[in-house]
Amino acid sequence: MIDPNVSTCELWIFSLYLEILKMVMLKLGGFARLLFCWKASVYKLLWREVLVFLLFYTLISIFYRFVLSQSKDPHYKKTFEEVALYAYSYTAVFPISFVLGFYVTVVFDRWWMQFKAIPWPDRVVNNVSAHVAGNDERGRMIRRALVRYINLSAILIYRLGSKRVKKRFPTFQHLVEAGVMTNREKDILKKLPTDNPKYWVPCTWFVNLVRNVKKEGRIDNDPAAKTIIDELNHFQNKCDELYGFDWIIVPLVYTQVVTIATYSYFLACTIGRQYLDPSEGYEGNAFDLYFPGFTVLEFVFYVGWLKVAENLMNPFGEDDDDFDMNWIVDRNLEVSFLAVDELYDVDIPLEPDPHKDVVTMDVPYTNASIKKKGKAWQGSASKVRLSRKDMVFTSMPGKIFTEEDEIIPSGLTNKSNHYDHCNKEKPNPPPYSENGINLTENRLLEDPETQNDSHQENSWLKPESPPKRLSHSTQARRRSPKRHGARRGNGGPSSMNDKNDPCEADTGCVNHSVPPAGYYSHQRQSSEDSDFPMMPCDDIDLDNLSESVI
Repeated sequence: MIDPNVSTCELWIFSLYLEILKMVMLKLGGFARLLFCWKASVYKLLWREVLVFLLFYTLISIFYRFVLSQSKDPHYKKTFEEVALYAYSYTAVFPISFVLGFYVTVVFDRWWMQFKAIPWPDRVVNNVSAHVAGNDERGRMIRRALVRYINLSAILIYRLGSKRVKKRFPTFQHLVEAGVMTNREKDILKKLPTDNPKYWVPCTWFVNLVRNVKKEGRIDNDPAAKTIIDELNHFQNKCDELYGFDWIIVPLVYTQVVTIATYSYFLACTIGRQYLDPSEGYEGNAFDLYFPGFTVLEFVFYVGWLKVAENLMNPFGEDDDDFDMNWIVDRNLEVSFLAVDELYDVDIPLEPDPHKDVVTMDVPYTNASIKKKGKAWQGSASKVRLSRKDMVFTSMPGKIFTEEDEIIPSGLTNKSNHYDHCNKEKPNPPPYSENGINLTENRLLEDPETQNDSHQENSWLKPESPPKRLSHSTQARRRSPKRHGARRGNGGPSSMNDKNDPCEADTGCVNHSVPPAGYYSHQRQSSEDSDFPMMPCDDIDLDNLSESVI
């Protein structure tokens, strides 16, 4: 029952508090499940070793505290303390992290390579289903026999290294009873005169059957048969890799060195990490403790590291984190027979998809996934922008380049609106003659009837408002021959539109309409009769540019 005196704001705050509390409990619950899980945990792996270490440490501590400390001869106590300090100095310089780290890295890489070497029959099955034709009973038997052979080869190689598969199929007769192999095939394997593992024999049966099927005409051409054989070779290479991993292990000497180094380190810790008498004033023994908490944590870290490497050495065993090879056997058999039998030649009617009329599919998001929707990565150099001067090729100084062909993604820069203003469409410049005379302007002067019709099209030729007049000193400085020559020598004057385009004045964006050389000299001569004097780019007062634009 809600109290009617409670306001809506208070109810909202209370509900928000409940949601936050629920999220915190979920986070803590996940962390607790991770930290206190027993199966495949470090506690299950190390509890025996930790108990043995604590037992030895406790016995030595009792001997020091109640035997040597109570002894009438202090020489024995002093000798033990010197031995403890010497053992502590040994543990301080021993490179246990380096030795264990390199060893675990080698073992982990080998563990991952073993998983990648597990043969999966999917590629062979797909090629058999695609190239071995026939809806009759014989075609069905051929396809099922082919995929059964490759799965039998995989099971035979699993039996060599996996205890789980070996316990499931201890003999060939178990494979016969499971339906993976026939009695005739079992007899062939038994009578084969070789002592080497026979996992490769079913692959030979596979090749023979493909050759006979090709002669029957159920495989259309030689490239199709070659594709099937190529996939079989890839599958057998994986089986050979597994055989090699089971045969060649990490050198025993390396494993012995790491194991001896780790356990000798903590054997020294049982003496060197003892808390000595604080009254003696030894360094690092200012106070006395009974339980070596940090030493136990160090033991869990390093010995746990070593135990993890030992478990990863053979991932085909029966530990909690070992590969479940029996599940792989069941999965491969099920997928193989479904692909070549139940799903073979299934005719699914074609239907138009909902996105047939659009170029880019807009796949919807749920409310839970839309919050994490990402954007396409445009590259780390996508934010790089060049000025007009920097974009000019050194071999083509008169060639003008723009960024119109660049797609500027939204969200890459805070100046997206500024660049949109720079890249706005501008009218095409009028044609010029070789000496820089504006042909469009001359045509308008010669034909007064077309002046009104073309005024809007060529309105960019004259400024919309008179430029701000400069002081006498500024005009003298701007029109000095030395200054004009220096500016024209660096690429020539800019367009008249520069003084009306704040984007180009501020950022150096490329102008889309730059007249050829000689145009400004013609404009200076023809501007004397106009209503407003034509001011070239060189005479723009850059200090008062913003006021002139306004």
